[in-house]
Amino acid sequence: MKHVRYIDKDTRIKYRFVASLLGYGHVLERRRQWWIFTWWVERASMYDSIISGQRNFDYLVKWLLWSEKGNAGRVFTDYPEGGN
Repeated sequence: MKHVRYIDKDTRIKYRFVASLLGYGHVLERRRQWWIFTWWVERASMYDSIISGQRNFDYLVKWLLWSEKGNAGRVFTDYPEGGN
């Protein structure tokens, strides 16, 4: 898999070192903007070993989106239901 794949202009999946996993994994990131500043926020992550060669990218996206929604109450109190 490429190191970065964009789902849409404000959502991407990146393969990188993740402090919360203490290792490398796939991270779902959402773009945030305020005034002229733009940054990416980590919303969900998973170890690379969970996705085997038999699984495809669609499975990875579904799992990360499910994980993001499950962690919403712990990360942000005003989680948007319809995306950005």
